This record gives sequence, structure tokens and C-alpha cells, in this order.
Amino acid sequence: MNFLIVGDTGSTFVENFLVRMAEYFNEYLFDVLSLRVSNTEFPKTVNQHVLFRSGSIIGKIPKVRGIWSLIQKQRYIAKAKPYDICHVHFIDKHSALLSRVLSRRCKNIVSSVWGSDFYRSSGSIRRVQERLYKISNVITFTNEKSMMEFDEYYDKRYSRKLRICRFGLAPLEVLRNLELSKKECR
Repeated sequence: MNFLIVGDTGSTFVENFLVRMAEYFNEYLFDVLSLRVSNTEFPKTVNQHVLFRSGSIIGKIPKVRGIWSLIQKQRYIAKAKPYDICHVHFIDKHSALLSRVLSRRCKNIVSSVWGSDFYRSSGSIRRVQERLYKISNVITFTNEKSMMEFDEYYDKRYSRKLRICRFGLAPLEVLRNLELSKKECR
């Protein structure tokens, strides 16, 4: 089974997700499309495909970087072998614009709405994001409130696809076990 993850490996959520998934499904391959290189030591079954190297001129110009990353992602997915599952983390307009190529190359698509990708999006961006929601088999949320507000906004068109999927934070557990006062923590 082959997995495609579209998300930023510089994010602790995506890093921890990948580490756990690769440990649990150690016989499967994970291809990851990311804008940043992760410092995490991933298992050998995780192949990180970084779209920009540090110091890249294109990576320093926001609008150009966005368009270039979209083109690079589309090219990579179009040329790659078919995937059994694609998991898109954080639904921005660029990841939503991948919907056509994803629907052709991936059997199952999971879209994870983190919160700000829904709450901070304008109506026009939400219409673009909806392209991805239409082709998704499952749409996940970190909490019930966000899921309910999403469901109401889209007039319950995607109700059967919605699920809660909580992402734990390993660093948070370490912090909770420290015996420091609030003042020392600050």
C-alpha cells in the first residue's frame, strides 16, 4: 500500500503523524510533499520530497513561491505511481487546487481541516477548498465545534464524510511531566 501525504513536515503535527503512521504501518511506503525539510529522523519507508531548498530565491517571494509549489506538486503527483491513500493536511487554496490530479492518482483521499484553514478563509477561498472536499472520502477535524460549524457552513453536504481525528503532541506530554512552576516555564 502506498500513501501520499501533502503537508508541511516542518509542523510538529505532520512530523508526529508521519512517525506514528510509519511505525504502525511499517511495511507500507509514505511519500511526503512538503515545503520545508524536517529535522526528524523518519523511518526508511518515509520519502520526503521538499519543494524548496533553503536559500532558494523562489522560496523567498510569497506569491511566486505559492504558484511554483503548486506546479511542482501537480507535476510530482501526475508522474508518480498511483496511491492507495492521499492525506492532505491543512486545506489551503493551493492544496485544494490539487483536487483534479489527486482524484486521478489516488484511490482514497483524506482531508484534515486544522481549524484556521477553515475559520480564516474568505467565501471565495472556501469555494476553492470545496473542490477538495467534494472528492474526499473522509474529512477530519480536531474538535467537534469546528466539525459542526463546517457542516453548517456547507449545508450538511459532507455530513457523512466528517470525522473527529485528534492529533496528539508529543512535546506537550514532556512539558506536562516537567516539575516547574508557571513562572519558571515562562
